[in-house]
Amino acid sequence: MKIGLSADWHIDNMSRTYLVKNVSNRELDMDKQVWFMLKECIKRQVKYFIIAGDLFNKTTVNGYWFNRAIKYLRSFTDAGIHVVVIPGNHEVSESGVPLTNTLRELRNDMISVYNEVGSMFSSGASFFLIPHIRREAFKDYKSFTEFVKEKWLARVRSKHGTVVIGHFEPKGSLPGAEREMFAGTSRILDTMMFRNSVVFSGHIHTPQKVGNMFIVGSPIRFSLGECKETKRFIIYDTEKKKGETIDLDCQRMYKIHIDFVTKDKVEFSEEKMKKYREVIVGISVESSKENRMKIVSRDIISAFEKAGAQVISYEVKTQKEDTSKTKKGDKLSMTPVSLFVRTTKKIVKSDDRVPGILKMGKVILEDLEGLDD
Repeated sequence: MKIGLSADWHIDNMSRTYLVKNVSNRELDMDKQVWFMLKECIKRQVKYFIIAGDLFNKTTVNGYWFNRAIKYLRSFTDAGIHVVVIPGNHEVSESGVPLTNTLRELRNDMISVYNEVGSMFSSGASFFLIPHIRREAFKDYKSFTEFVKEKWLARVRSKHGTVVIGHFEPKGSLPGAEREMFAGTSRILDTMMFRNSVVFSGHIHTPQKVGNMFIVGSPIRFSLGECKETKRFIIYDTEKKKGETIDLDCQRMYKIHIDFVTKDKVEFSEEKMKKYREVIVGISVESSKENRMKIVSRDIISAFEKAGAQVISYEVKTQKEDTSKTKKGDKLSMTPVSLFVRTTKKIVKSDDRVPGILKMGKVILEDLEGLDD
């Protein structure tokens, strides 16, 4: 049996987006990814499609976004694919019931919502589901891990093994852009107890693998911190015990770094700007005191907008003092670029070599910082 796995759709999150004919680009992007995932699931004869938490971004949503959620889920059920929704931290408050409970009112046998930690069985396959739950549920345990471990040991075993799926922060994982839009509380889980099983987790937006743990990641980019991440969803064959990662072609984002420390002007060639068409960008300008007045912010922003980019953030950082006069004790307050410029000018005696070394060093530093110029 094959299952499709995705997580962290946050369909009602409309921050850092723009309008296309009065429709949010984020909404259009999500439409594109959902229809693509559906097509791939149909092609591969997937039986279950599981959303591992945070279908929604808030514990309450208006009718428009709830109807869109229903439209997405019904597109799978209409194709004969069962949908399983696991509540995430954005949908669960410490009082009241999870927002996803409302989906049960659809009375659709093809859509299931699992609010409790426990097992699910289908076609000989065994699943152990871990939703985000209120602290009240495990208040008598030392930790969330101890609570889940007790449930795990009490589960009904399957000769085919158990696939673990949930919405939590795996111990040892790297946090992603979810930190910027965090809501509620997080559930940190030590997944060592599942060492003989394959584990899939939602919550963290950055796709990654930690041992036998696969963090699915979000299907779209929500912030500039995700600009270099390749988004995906996963199809897992429970019989062959083999997973397939399928990349998603979602909205591109770039961080743009403009150097006015070693340069006193910036040029935007038409060829270079082509790649920014229909791209979301955040621009950061780093300037020396001497060059600050030479920066024309409106011209910089206009150059990207003319190329078809959507500028969602812009900032200018001015050095507080001339780096050539910076004291030794102030090194930690300097940026990597300015520190490299200062050091190069100090140790390189040949003036002819300085420009080439600065150019090469700047490229290396920007690559390390994940910046794009």
